[in-house]
Amino acid sequence: MHIAKLLAVLILIALPGRPAAADLPATQPAALKYSTERYRLLSRPDEIVSVLSNGLTVITRRVASPVLTVRGYVKTGGIYEGRWLGGGLSHLLEHLVAGGSTVRRSEAENRELLQSLGNNSNAYTTTDHTAYFINTTPSNLAGAVDLLTDWLLGAKITAQEYAREYQVVQRELEKGKGEPGRQFYYLANLNRYRVSPVRVPVIGYQEVIQGLSRDDVYDYYKLAYVPNNMLLVVVGDIDPEVALGLIQRSVDTPAGRDFSHDIADEPAVLSSRTVVATFPRLGQASVQLAFPGIRLDDPDLYALDLLAGVLADGESSLLVETIRDQKQLVSGIDASNPTPAYVAGSFEITYRTDSAKVEPAKVAILESIEQVRQNGVDAERLERAKTQMKTARIRALQTSEAIAASMANDLINTGDPHFFEHYIDRIEAVTPEQIQAAAKKYLDASRLITTVLLPAESAAGLPAATELLRQAGANQAAATEKPTEASAISRAVLSDGTVLLHRKITTTPLVYASLYALGGLTRESAENNGIGNLAMNLLERGT
Repeated sequence: MHIAKLLAVLILIALPGRPAAADLPATQPAALKYSTERYRLLSRPDEIVSVLSNGLTVITRRVASPVLTVRGYVKTGGIYEGRWLGGGLSHLLEHLVAGGSTVRRSEAENRELLQSLGNNSNAYTTTDHTAYFINTTPSNLAGAVDLLTDWLLGAKITAQEYAREYQVVQRELEKGKGEPGRQFYYLANLNRYRVSPVRVPVIGYQEVIQGLSRDDVYDYYKLAYVPNNMLLVVVGDIDPEVALGLIQRSVDTPAGRDFSHDIADEPAVLSSRTVVATFPRLGQASVQLAFPGIRLDDPDLYALDLLAGVLADGESSLLVETIRDQKQLVSGIDASNPTPAYVAGSFEITYRTDSAKVEPAKVAILESIEQVRQNGVDAERLERAKTQMKTARIRALQTSEAIAASMANDLINTGDPHFFEHYIDRIEAVTPEQIQAAAKKYLDASRLITTVLLPAESAAGLPAATELLRQAGANQAAATEKPTEASAISRAVLSDGTVLLHRKITTTPLVYASLYALGGLTRESAENNGIGNLAMNLLERGT
């Protein structure tokens, strides 16, 4: 279903004027200049999605959790840095804003307030947004809202703070150069995107960052950190109306200039391409086979996501069974279908293997994909993938933090804070025919994007590494033709001596089952050391 149709699920409640004083929640300020409500997208006793007159969007939701999470999202990330692209300003600002001095408090005072809230706080930066969060208890709602909004809207970014955090980012960049996983990710992005700013690492380039000044960063802060470019989320055992009123009181500040989210689009991939690099002491090679994919709003989203699950999600998935276990060509293999909202993504198959097996594994994987294109997937594999995806979704929403993050990302990316609730329903409706059609449409080897990171020791320099792949080119061409109190724990001893422990928990629809057997190092000797670990690994690999 197209994303525009998804927006129909939102409830739009127009607020023609400010309500009478008697109708205001207890925490509603007596007079607001910039943060009165303009309209609501959703209004329920347990949840409110509101847009204020200064453009700030607010989500407040009650959930039966002892943890309260207050999160702030600024819709800026690596791809929106414009003339500063490559400078990592969004990431640098993350360091400066979280915990720094503000117009109302010093750094020390902010640290003291955070300590009183429990000192559970962090931040992160992505390609399209920067997020800040404080986790505390519901009784600390007012303090958490006050601290987070002060960070976002009142950061001073003093010269002293800038110099310190600048050095922190420099060390982070240097550390990243020694992390093969990070460098492989950067390499794959450069191979996939030639025009879109997605190609540039969010952290930026060290040489560009070294040319920045405090004023550059502060100017970008004033441009991006405005209410009309932000989303605040509060989730916990609180009254949504009360939480909304507290936020309004803390964000009564004017809107800023409209922050541009226009970025260069990525041209279509018309032919296959390969990039290879080396990394010292890497161990096994890392390889990514990527097919040009789709944006989040594409109706083929559900079939492609399920196809990734069928191929490489779990021990019984197609590529894990055939490529890893039967043919033993890889030590690990994964499939995913990243679908950003701002650019077409990729359908990716990533594997790890010895350098000598890079090409044979690639050939075998492409053969398996071609079989799916020609014959489709069996219904049993598809149903298994659906169950795994549904279970993963439930497991991912067990905390107030996770619920807040899901709603925020859904609203930012789709305009619907409950997009993924509908997502699961649409996953359930996917047929084997749709899976096969998606494989035929997108998994086209003539547009394959291959990224390889080889251990430097396997070849004498980069040219030799490239030649190592080129030698098998002919083979490649041929192959690509409200919760209640939990009950007490029950204990039973079965006839064979097995002890069974059971407890009913009503706060989650998941069922967990674990098997414990006595053994381990205390039952092993010098002659059979490691046999327990080997036995446990074999249990899930055999018949």
